[in-house]
Amino acid sequence: MSKLVDCFRENVESILTIKRMTRVELSERLGTSKSYVSQVLNGRHDPSMQVVEEFSQALRIRDPRDLLAERTQHEWSGILSGGKKRSK
Repeated sequence: MSKLVDCFRENVESILTIKRMTRVELSERLGTSKSYVSQVLNGRHDPSMQVVEEFSQALRIRDPRDLLAERTQHEWSGILSGGKKRSK
């Protein structure tokens, strides 16, 4: 598994936690099944860039590349509350 894919999965999980959003709610926003979301987040399906973009839109993250960056849950809390991105 690539580091980008790991970052993507960890970032989506962090954002879901911060937004108090379930995988079911995410799947509804994506217009897909909960099982598909689970497959992506549990590593049974590697996301394409299109999938990263779709998740970004569903999570209301402006730049899909942000989901591929190494970030902690604390950093995401600051970003989602209107704070600045920490550059790496």
